[in-house]
Amino acid sequence: MRMRMNIASGLGHNTARLLRGGIALVVSILLSVSLCTVALAAQEATLTLMMAYDSGAGEQPISGVTATVYRVASLDDAVNHYELEGAFSSLGVDFNKGLDAAGMDSAAQKAAGIVNSSGIKGTSATSDAQGSISYGSLPYGVYLVVQTDSKGDATNYEDFRPFLISVPQVTNDGVIYDVVANPKTAPTPPPPPPPAPRKSPRTGDMNDPDLQLALMGVGGAMIMVALVGRRIIGRKNDRRS
Repeated sequence: MRMRMNIASGLGHNTARLLRGGIALVVSILLSVSLCTVALAAQEATLTLMMAYDSGAGEQPISGVTATVYRVASLDDAVNHYELEGAFSSLGVDFNKGLDAAGMDSAAQKAAGIVNSSGIKGTSATSDAQGSISYGSLPYGVYLVVQTDSKGDATNYEDFRPFLISVPQVTNDGVIYDVVANPKTAPTPPPPPPPAPRKSPRTGDMNDPDLQLALMGVGGAMIMVALVGRRIIGRKNDRRS
């Protein structure tokens, strides 16, 4: 009887140990999956463009703007290091050293040229009635933003200049994972007026007093020239004779 109880007791202890070990293993696996998920999620951020024009009477949203984003450089968050991507490796800039506004603009125009010459594909989206263009989640990096089409309201405005933007952005207040940019644009200038056609004199215009005075002046001058010419010729003839 005691032997059976001891055996049963031993089995109970072993079962409890196995259960505790199994639970610990499951918790460990779940925790690892959770940490991996968090790590992966932390490698993505969002980008939103707000298209609007302020005429002085308030901002007017611009719908119908299609903009395309291209990842120029990837970011390794673990070591905080940027690496140029694919065809953009010929860009010749180092985002790890930082660029001023003029340097970023110059790099953006050069990157846009690389896109045009290489046919790189990007991610496109179009502004809605509120002027918002959303790209959802994007991998960390530096992105080139280019306006690639205009429809509806957007045809009344100039294309914005290509620009570079980092996603996410680091500020004095911390890291911004939901990045918002406001590209600058302006209304399309009206076309120049056509040149005015040359006006030919009409019969009725001859009764214009100003025109009559002008013609009289021209006529008088021509008569004076003719008279002076005759006098000069007459004097020459008199000298010869």
